Amino acid sequence: MKFLISLCVLTGWWWAGQGQIPLTDYRIQSIIRHQDLRSPGHTFLPYLSDSDSLIRRRALQALASVQNRGDLALVTDLFQDPSADVRGMAYLAAGQTGDSSALIPMIEALRNDSHPVSRAELGLAIGQVITQRLYLALRDSALLTDPALHARVLFRMATRGPLAPVQIADGNLLLRMSLSPSDHSMVLYALSRGIRSPLPDASLAATLEPWTYDADPLNRNRAIQVFRRFPDSTGLAAARRLITTETDPGVLQAAARVLLSKAAFLDISDAERLKRLTLFPTSWVQVSLAQTLRTTDSTKVTSDAWRRLRSVVYERMALSSPVPGYRDIEWMITACQFGHGPDSLIGRLSTLPNPFLRGFQAVLLGYLPVPGSTARLTELTRASDPAIRTPAAQILTDQIRKGQVDTLTIRAMLRSWLATADLSLVSFASDLLTNPAFRYEGLEPDIGSCFDKTNSADGVEALLGLISLTRQLGTPAAADLLTRWTSHSSPVVARAAREALNQKPGPRPLQQAMPAVDLAGLTGLQKPLFLDWKTSKGTIRMKLLPEEAPMTVLAMLRLVRTGFFNGIYFHRLVPDFVIQGGDPRGDGSGGPGFVLRSEFSQIRYSQAGKVGMASAGKDTEGCQFFIIHSPTPHLDGRYTIWAEVVSGLSVADELEPGDRIESVRVIGE
Repeated sequence: MKFLISLCVLTGWWWAGQGQIPLTDYRIQSIIRHQDLRSPGHTFLPYLSDSDSLIRRRALQALASVQNRGDLALVTDLFQDPSADVRGMAYLAAGQTGDSSALIPMIEALRNDSHPVSRAELGLAIGQVITQRLYLALRDSALLTDPALHARVLFRMATRGPLAPVQIADGNLLLRMSLSPSDHSMVLYALSRGIRSPLPDASLAATLEPWTYDADPLNRNRAIQVFRRFPDSTGLAAARRLITTETDPGVLQAAARVLLSKAAFLDISDAERLKRLTLFPTSWVQVSLAQTLRTTDSTKVTSDAWRRLRSVVYERMALSSPVPGYRDIEWMITACQFGHGPDSLIGRLSTLPNPFLRGFQAVLLGYLPVPGSTARLTELTRASDPAIRTPAAQILTDQIRKGQVDTLTIRAMLRSWLATADLSLVSFASDLLTNPAFRYEGLEPDIGSCFDKTNSADGVEALLGLISLTRQLGTPAAADLLTRWTSHSSPVVARAAREALNQKPGPRPLQQAMPAVDLAGLTGLQKPLFLDWKTSKGTIRMKLLPEEAPMTVLAMLRLVRTGFFNGIYFHRLVPDFVIQGGDPRGDGSGGPGFVLRSEFSQIRYSQAGKVGMASAGKDTEGCQFFIIHSPTPHLDGRYTIWAEVVSGLSVADELEPGDRIESVRVIGE
């Protein structure tokens, strides 16, 4: 039973099975509307005191999305609710505020709440708000004597930042205790994510070694990952064994990264082991290996091992298709890093029919001598397709940061980028202009003009960059600009401008670029709905989650019905993490012309196939979405989950940047 409860908390299954009130209920619709408008907390009072526990729980779910610290007292009042479901959602909502003052009522709840499900939720919430100092106090007060709850606290703390040595030691002890499989898995995750610095700890290494043999590939993955933090050869034997025998893609990727992190201990046989992965069927395993090889410290590798590694890279590059795809291009880039001349490869990429893949010629140009490459890259930043402009600007930005471009050229380049009002070029320019050496006469008027021309709905990230830059200028003209921007229609932008002027954030105005709150559209979400995404690699079916993210689901359905996604590329791949698409620009900065509010619930990124909304921060979602390859708990409570893959997950694993969404069909209407 304990294992079942732990698993339910991780997956959100328990809550999903507790019954729902129809979305057509006037109370639910009112809650959704106030959540979407980010109404003040007192607006939710009638629903927080409703006689129906499902209404109280849904109101708390809304407050978990609003995340207003001023509403904390309203939330903590429901820590005493008779319903465990309501208490669990109250703990989540309090944790979502990130306010450490919530810990006091949480400790009281810790003493009083014995229900296993709500108590498990409480452990996660404590991990969201507790500080390092308060952790020590809680630990010393013997309130963390429940190992399962302790595991949850560490699990959630690791999603927020590095673990302290005492927490790492606690994790080591918890792994040696008799806990449920899911509790052990949470501790392994905490250690794999929370250890950020070298860790010469023989005791922890001995604890982790058996976990690399565990029956659950997720546990093997997390256990081997920790060995990257050991500065010596610890973990090398385990990594070699897994690369030789493992079949799970995630474990293979993690083992290869551990192996290559031990650069000083590599030999020729390691190159032969890695050769197996260069043609591994799962695309992102190949991509991860190619990328990791590029970051391997060649100065620590013996000459014999390095020569053999280079041969492995060249052999894989030679197998590239005449019309190379994304994984082939990654091997081309790695070959250039290993000394292969880029000239002939640039020619191959420049003629590709896919503009997204053509953009990678900019990366290869970065391997040419700087004087020749700068002019060619500058020309690419003027291309008509942003999928070509953006990578060229990225490589130029890298050259500038390395001091490889003269100041006069930089100033002229940045002025021209601001003049374009192109979302990506503006973001690069505002970032580089934080260096006073690159600023020029008349910068403030250029910033003001660029700001006015930038699309406020799709360009929130670019606008925030301009605000940050303007704040640093510290001139009267800059202050005038910030003052003008405090009345911007975007609440995120206006709030940032006020904070830049050291003003109180104040109330959040209604986002004028948002689609209207379509309460009538909720009627159509009463029956199960699915989306079939036909891609160039196959079809993926997603089940929509309107109970958890109604406004996001409505917006995505609206875009699907207009054919918005047809022909759009997937543009971002992070191996064993996400594949991302839905951007009409193809470079990660595009949007649909409106923004959405973030919507959070107890559905979590607990298993592969969850579908989330990409964003540039809270309440900035648009049309870009991602599918996770594996559990990603650090995304919980930060990125809206609005769907889950129910078939075609293997297709999602094979998707690469440059693959296309051919069409999307709504199933179940």
